[in-house]
Amino acid sequence: LYWEKLVYNAAAVRINGITYLLYRALGEDGISRIGLWWSRNGYHQDGRLLFPIFGPREDYELPRATKKRREEHRKLYGMVREVGGTEDPRVTLIDDTLYMTYTAYGDMVQLAMAKIEVGDFLKGIKECNSCEEWNSLWVRNGPVFKTLGDKDAVLFPVEEHKVQQRQMSSRKGENKFVTLFPELLEGKFALIHRIPPDMQILYTEELRNVGPSVGTTFFMSRPGMWDGEKVGAGAPPLRTKYGWLHIYHGVGKRNDKKVYRLGVILTSFDDPARILYASHIPVLEPEEDYEVNGWVPNVVFTCGVVPKHKDSNETLDENDAIMVYYGAADEVMGVAEAKIGELIPKELRE
Repeated sequence: LYWEKLVYNAAAVRINGITYLLYRALGEDGISRIGLWWSRNGYHQDGRLLFPIFGPREDYELPRATKKRREEHRKLYGMVREVGGTEDPRVTLIDDTLYMTYTAYGDMVQLAMAKIEVGDFLKGIKECNSCEEWNSLWVRNGPVFKTLGDKDAVLFPVEEHKVQQRQMSSRKGENKFVTLFPELLEGKFALIHRIPPDMQILYTEELRNVGPSVGTTFFMSRPGMWDGEKVGAGAPPLRTKYGWLHIYHGVGKRNDKKVYRLGVILTSFDDPARILYASHIPVLEPEEDYEVNGWVPNVVFTCGVVPKHKDSNETLDENDAIMVYYGAADEVMGVAEAKIGELIPKELRE
């Protein structure tokens, strides 16, 4: 299909025993769109749509001069690469709504957000016959930070959060910097995003009295270690009995070559910025040929992790398995499986 030259970096959500992947598809035209695949066991395909369910529609999602960007790519690379579009989705199930963060690649690279009701999502699978019909079901938030180049963000609820947030002095409703859906501002949520080379955490509580903020540092790259060059969010965190489990990506060197790997971070419920554990070695790194060689060599990169046998909004214990869906070398999708108890040290599970 012309819109699916390459497929990678998929959001994942498990609803009523079915795993849905909202995957990034890079087309022959250099535009990224989001497709849909689903499976009951997480491995074997039960369904896949022949058209995207989300694609560039707004001016911030495509560059004004797409033709010029393609010409520049042909001169530099001898081919058309990433020209623009909607990239690297992450999906969080909150009550009856799917919230999707994604990279909007227009004239800037910006963090954007959209949402769709679960009922509309499931109805769309049965009834929609085109990307245009799907696009009408999504509600777009627009860029989260209006003037900031940003990407790789995850949203999650933090009802147990007990740390008092600083309050800012501006009149309500006049925030010219941060835009979020109103219901997110009214509740308790956290957004982890990336301002290279580190990750930031922003609480919606901080924005109630309105003021410009990107949050505070959540996790920094660790020089000399496997994630020594930069770090970024992977999939939205999973709720476990032991805290929030984050699968994140880190960039470092291996044999003098840049490598994207995956690691684990565990944080507490009452203070989601308090890190209880960060893996000293990667839990997944490029080893197979399709991970080492490809469009972007030496890359494993996740945007979606789900429980194998539970729905995405359930709490996991040490015996629960998870499915990590990842883009390999920016060309294909892979999946890896592990148990919670294999990822969190024993002393933190007792």
